[in-house]
Amino acid sequence: MRARSSPPAGRRPAADDVVQILFTSGTTGEPKGVMHTSNTLFSNVRGYIGRIGLGAADVLMMSSPMAHQTGFMYGLMAPILLGAKVVLQDIWQPEEAADLIEAEGVTFTMASTPFLSDLAEVGARRPASVRSLRMFLSAGAPIPRVLARRAAESLGATIISAWGMTENGATTTTRPDDPPEKAFETDGCPLPGVELRVVDAEASRCRPIRRAGCRSAAPAISSAICAGRNGSPRTPRAGSRPATSRAWMRTAMSASPAAPRTSSSAAARTFPSSRWRA
Repeated sequence: MRARSSPPAGRRPAADDVVQILFTSGTTGEPKGVMHTSNTLFSNVRGYIGRIGLGAADVLMMSSPMAHQTGFMYGLMAPILLGAKVVLQDIWQPEEAADLIEAEGVTFTMASTPFLSDLAEVGARRPASVRSLRMFLSAGAPIPRVLARRAAESLGATIISAWGMTENGATTTTRPDDPPEKAFETDGCPLPGVELRVVDAEASRCRPIRRAGCRSAAPAISSAICAGRNGSPRTPRAGSRPATSRAWMRTAMSASPAAPRTSSSAAARTFPSSRWRA
């Protein structure tokens, strides 16, 4: 079979074509297929690596499966965009993770809070094995205050907190230079190109969260909200693009402007600007 230097004519997807359908039940418990395009995926990944400060010299490690948005966007797409090395761990084993960090010189990883707890325990016993790690981004569950401090000490790394959804990717994060308490008190501030607001049950009152706590407002990158969700009667129809029409997407998450883990409900939108070119 002869390799082709480019896709056959007419088969190369355009930047706004759906290239990913990822099923999730999310907060609502209703199964739905979240549809993303190259534009929605890459616009989020670009804002993410810019916020965290990742570069080609970094070595990323991903222990989440590629069938999960965390693994796909930040374990597969981000290293490709950066031109950086990535280490994939197919089954989570904290001791093995420490071995990989030491052997490969891993500088950054992203995983849920239980992973952080596991690796912190290993780091306390084997500090040399995690010496290269400079940042651990934790998402999916709040980071207890005691764990955040213990992990920072035992890993010698900056702990970053984040919040996101399959529909949006990472939506808020703390910043590497934030005070440590930000990681266990908040989920940070919106990524470039994202706007959040907190509304009451009737959506009659809202408080915008533009970039509270951030030093400057970066320009919009592009739409990161999914192109549509298939299979749920209360979600956008297949092929709809709420983000590019500047529509708000209800997240069904609880939040407040001061600490996005408490009270009210949150809505999010992203701004269309520069586009990813396929």
